[in-house]
Amino acid sequence: MIGKTLIFVSHASADIKMVRRVRNYLEEKDTIPLLFHLVALTHAEEFWPLIEREILARNFFLYCESEAAERSQWVQRERQSVELARQRLAKRIGHIRVDGSDIDTQQLDRFLRDTFVFFRFDTADYYAAASYANAVVEAGFVVSLNILNEGAGAEEVKEDLIANIEEAKKDGWVVLFAGASVHWTRAQLRQFNKLKARRVVLVDLGGHLKGFGGPLTIIDGSQENAPIALVNALLTEQV
Repeated sequence: MIGKTLIFVSHASADIKMVRRVRNYLEEKDTIPLLFHLVALTHAEEFWPLIEREILARNFFLYCESEAAERSQWVQRERQSVELARQRLAKRIGHIRVDGSDIDTQQLDRFLRDTFVFFRFDTADYYAAASYANAVVEAGFVVSLNILNEGAGAEEVKEDLIANIEEAKKDGWVVLFAGASVHWTRAQLRQFNKLKARRVVLVDLGGHLKGFGGPLTIIDGSQENAPIALVNALLTEQV
């Protein structure tokens, strides 16, 4: 796995005990939660420029919901800034209640699964895939590189593909890089359709997917901003 997900956690100071439990759980899942809980925040304007820069720099936000958060002017100010930033660039936002007696860890798991991306590509496309991996990691996702073994038999490749898709259904997405082999690409697409995969993005490096009628998101690899287009597709849940 490459990368770590930084999560801006918006919360009311009154909820800090439960919020710390959320933070601990996120850290156990190998993410980096960012919490601002300082006594000096009584002088909010001193810290607001720093917090606003963090909001602009992050793509993953977790709103800790409670009655205290709804009353907090500071929390509402943070969330308004997130919404303004969201109008310019895609952002991913999750929600968790923190005014009960326990934390809904399943809700947190559903939010975290969207941070994992499984790259699947042929060895010949390694350098092309690397530029996409860099963009996706920089955006805050965690990437697993699955380089196909050219010497593997058809059955082994099929089993590996099915495992990737099933893992993506549970933990994130598969990004498939379609390179020079038209036959291989079409075979992969047929398998995706057969498994009714929806959490899959195709990056068309060879221009072989034009006119493909499947339900999957396709990124045109010939475009200069294709890595950013992939990031935006993942963040806006287009897959």
